[in-house]
Amino acid sequence: MATTKSVGFAVEAPPIAAAPFGVVNRLTLQTDDVRWEGGVGYESLACAGKVELWDICEPGSQIIFDGTGKPRGIYASPFGITATDTCTSTMSGSAFRDYAEGRANQLLEASTPKAVEYELKWGWEAATASPNPGRWLTSPDTVVVDSTGVAPKTAMMILEDAYASCSFGGGGMLHMTPGAAIAIPDKEVVDKVFFNSIGTPIIAGAGYAPTGTEIAPWDGNWMFITGPTFVWLGESQVFPEDLSQAVYVATNDIFFKAERLAAVTFDGCCVFAVKVDLTKCC
Repeated sequence: MATTKSVGFAVEAPPIAAAPFGVVNRLTLQTDDVRWEGGVGYESLACAGKVELWDICEPGSQIIFDGTGKPRGIYASPFGITATDTCTSTMSGSAFRDYAEGRANQLLEASTPKAVEYELKWGWEAATASPNPGRWLTSPDTVVVDSTGVAPKTAMMILEDAYASCSFGGGGMLHMTPGAAIAIPDKEVVDKVFFNSIGTPIIAGAGYAPTGTEIAPWDGNWMFITGPTFVWLGESQVFPEDLSQAVYVATNDIFFKAERLAAVTFDGCCVFAVKVDLTKCC
């Protein structure tokens, strides 16, 4: 007669952590003590300026860049991120609540970069739904330089030149999938941030990876370049406060949610995209 063995929970689950080299890093994360939770805005210097050459002896000038009349206001609307951990247990007490709260918090911390990257790519919630539209990578304002599908290295070179020709010519920030980032040669890691060979930061975002459900023209794998990206993250809060309120008695399931507010945007009016084919080597 077959017997069954009970499964115990004698050890902790393997820890989880956010994918490395994502959009939440030392360059993007804003730590100033400002009340951004109601939305944050600033005036871009890169978008609305004008640069020209002039002759010291003769009248006239040569315009290098003219952003006069272009929108200079940049706004980031906050959005919420919720991570829910569900378990079935007959345990109770403050020790179990601390355990369950810690699991929900760990899931929120690990998934926050991907959630922010997804919002940044698609503008799903804050950027498109807000009365004050923000910026997102697949916006109609993004200039598609090549949609044929080129090698990651080629895509990066095209984007670097496109960004150099736009605005005042300052350095941008590259956004790509982890798979595309692997194919970029001569990368350098400095304090947990990728840089390419000319010093442009590379965001290798898990939230940028294609899911196969995207609708044209944004189906497939894409690489983007923007101005500097800024991320604001709020403190995590776990709900409910009382363990008894977390139990769904019909199934004995216990639900804990960890939540935070976040906001993300990027500077500059120069946003370019190139479609990537990972099967091409160079």
